[in-house]
Amino acid sequence: MSGAVQSGQRAAMEVLCELSPSSLSAEEREEVRQSYEPKDPPQPATPAGNTPLRAWATAAAVLGLTAAAVVLFQRPGAVDKVKLHFTSVFSALRVLA
Repeated sequence: MSGAVQSGQRAAMEVLCELSPSSLSAEEREEVRQSYEPKDPPQPATPAGNTPLRAWATAAAVLGLTAAAVVLFQRPGAVDKVKLHFTSVFSALRVLA
């Protein structure tokens, strides 16, 4: 089973556990309880993770995406084309799952 499907099922069980716990079996409730327990202790962040190069790369990515969004919204019909593309991609992924 793909990770996305498992994640969706786990999220659904968590919601059901909060709203209607009696709708889940004892095994499912235990699975939800275990998903809240940390598996490994958190590791301290490495100082190398916040380098100036990474900050510049993040800023450049945000600037590039903002510019792309501005250009996209100025073209008539572009948003509809993007929506259609992503709808077809997600439909294809759903068929594969």
